Amino acid sequence: MEFARTTFTVATLGLGDFPRGLSGTFELADFPQAGKTTRVQWQESLQNLVVTGVTDTPTGECVNIAGVWTDEEEIEVTCTVDGESDTVTTSGETEVTITQNKCNVSIESDESVEFGLPPG
Repeated sequence: MEFARTTFTVATLGLGDFPRGLSGTFELADFPQAGKTTRVQWQESLQNLVVTGVTDTPTGECVNIAGVWTDEEEIEVTCTVDGESDTVTTSGETEVTITQNKCNVSIESDESVEFGLPPG
């Protein structure tokens, strides 16, 4: 027994076929209501976007960068004495810890701890 009837359209995004090999995550500000941000991600297996999270929209322009970061650096120093030059290259990694409270950011590295310097 038929209990309903509907018409639907399959969208191909103008690609002529179902999209394959696509990926992406997108944020929708003020959705589903003002002050909320909804994150959606393309799921190829479903051929659809799925909601992966809903959060409060942050106020202001501050991006949260808190965490442990690795700083890689290479420094080249050239020393010239009495017309003779010598160049030394050093490189290395430093672990940097960034803490953040709204727009206030504090940075502390392995080197600052080693030298007894307060977070900057």
